[in-house]
Amino acid sequence: VGLGVVIRNDRGELKVIDIEKIEPTSIEIAEAQASRYGIMLARRLGFDTVMLECDAVNMVKAIQDVGRSYTPIHLIYEDIMLEKSFFRFFDCTHIKRLGNTVAHYVATLDTRGSDEYVCMGPVPQSIVSLAELDVD
Repeated sequence: VGLGVVIRNDRGELKVIDIEKIEPTSIEIAEAQASRYGIMLARRLGFDTVMLECDAVNMVKAIQDVGRSYTPIHLIYEDIMLEKSFFRFFDCTHIKRLGNTVAHYVATLDTRGSDEYVCMGPVPQSIVSLAELDVD
């Protein structure tokens, strides 16, 4: 299973794309892992402002108001809650699945034999063109 992460600047321009391969899991857990991974990557790269866009409304609600539970997905949500405290600004919003096509496409890309592949530029033109369709 691939997790696709797309990091843009405040003008919507692509700055980083990332693919991480994980063991097969449920869609809900993969979405949560992708969000956690994207937040951790943004922190690792020194970003201080994060606007996380998710196409799973239940995950947005859970990130905004994490209840106590010890299920695997809630442990991921708790990780997200901890990670978001390191940013100057953090928000999580719901977007339609069609507005998240770049991340879904990036998740399918080859990691070139590694568990993780980070591209900080130049981003392939095919991905840039797809990203331009995602921006309102």
